[in-house]
Parts: sequence; C-alpha cells; structure tokens
Amino acid sequence: MIEDKIEIIEEVKPKNKKNLGGYNQNNTVVLTPHWLFDWIEKEFNVKFDFDPCVINAEEKGIDNLTKETEWGMFNYVNPPYTKKKPNVKHFLQKALEEYKKGKTSIFLMPIVSSDYFLDLVWNNFTSFYILPNVVAFNKPDGTYYNQPLIARPMCIVEFNPNKKRRKRLIKSNFKLKDKFGTSFTY
Repeated sequence: MIEDKIEIIEEVKPKNKKNLGGYNQNNTVVLTPHWLFDWIEKEFNVKFDFDPCVINAEEKGIDNLTKETEWGMFNYVNPPYTKKKPNVKHFLQKALEEYKKGKTSIFLMPIVSSDYFLDLVWNNFTSFYILPNVVAFNKPDGTYYNQPLIARPMCIVEFNPNKKRRKRLIKSNFKLKDKFGTSFTY
C-alpha cells in the first residue's frame, strides 16, 4: 500500500524531451500529459531513457519491435491504441522480452477485456494502477484535446525485474490535479 499523497498542481509545459505518444482508435495522435509523465517518473523512482512508441514510426522507417532493437533500461510506453499492428499487444510482448533481459517498462494503456490483457498484463505486472477513465491527452503542439479521446478506463502498468511482484492489485492513496483543476484521489 502506498502511503504517500502526491499532488501536482501546475501543468508542466512541454519539454520536447520525448514525444510520449500513442494513437487512439481513429489514428489521432495522443500524447501523455507532461504532468502525468513527471508523476510516473517520481512515483516509480525512474528516469526514462527510451520511448519505443515514436510518432509516425512507420513513415520514419523505425520499428522498435524487432528482436534486434534493444530498448533502454527504463522504458516509457504509451503504445498505439489501435487494432492494426503495431498495437498494445505487440508492445507488451516486446516489453516482456526486454524484462527477461533485466529492463523495466512502464505502460500507460487502456484496460481491456481480452485474452492478451490477462495473459500479458495480469500474469506479469509488478505494479498496477487504475487511473480515472478520463485522461486529457496532449496534442502534438502541447495543447490539450477538448474532450476525452480514449473511451476506456486507463491504467499504468509496471514490469520491473528488480522489484518483487505484488500479489494483489495496488490500491494507492495518491492525489493528482490536472491543468483544469480536476483532482483525482485513489
């Protein structure tokens, strides 16, 4: 059980250090809000060194899912939420391969009722956080979308070979406040 309460009051302006991206079902680019990304780094005590979900990767000739591609030691993964490849399932499979090499991956992803979610996430996670069903994602220019683009509850999933696997769902007491002043307490 996490005892800390964390309150993030100010929106962090885009730093252009990472694209923090994924796509929703309509192929709209959705970027992780920087305040949430910064909270994840602080909560998990990591400094991410690799983002395998490069926006427009196919157009740029980048494929971070090949066996030859080595991920970093601390990977932030906001995978495309599409049905076509590559999607969440493919990034989960690659993250579990990297996990066996001693590498940590932390995902921001929708909760789905599917075999792969149970098989790849539920059977392997180190930590599991449920976020509110509304996450205000950023546009590529750093502004927020006016409405939620992901119609499913979201979660943060950690795969960390250096931590003991928790036997149950983590129930945490953390408080977040987004740019709009909405507080989320768990």
